Amino acid sequence: MHKCHKVTKSNSLIAASYRLTLNEHRLVLAAISQIDPRKPLPRPIRVCAHDFAELYDGVWGAMEQKVHLSPTSAVQSLLPRHRLR
Repeated sequence: MHKCHKVTKSNSLIAASYRLTLNEHRLVLAAISQIDPRKPLPRPIRVCAHDFAELYDGVWGAMEQKVHLSPTSAVQSLLPRHRLR
């Protein structure tokens, strides 16, 4: 049974998400869903491929091996952009 993940996003995060690929956006949402806004921000936030696959199980269906590659490629494309800031 899947846990219910609720994500509340600020306007600046919504605006920034328009520049993300689908998998980058999914990865960011998977990370955000782990944050409890009532507690201090945890460092680091980890998203395992298994957790990513579980969140998007209905989306991916039988493409399980692709799910493990998707978060990796999303991280590889997000990191250079983050370092530029």
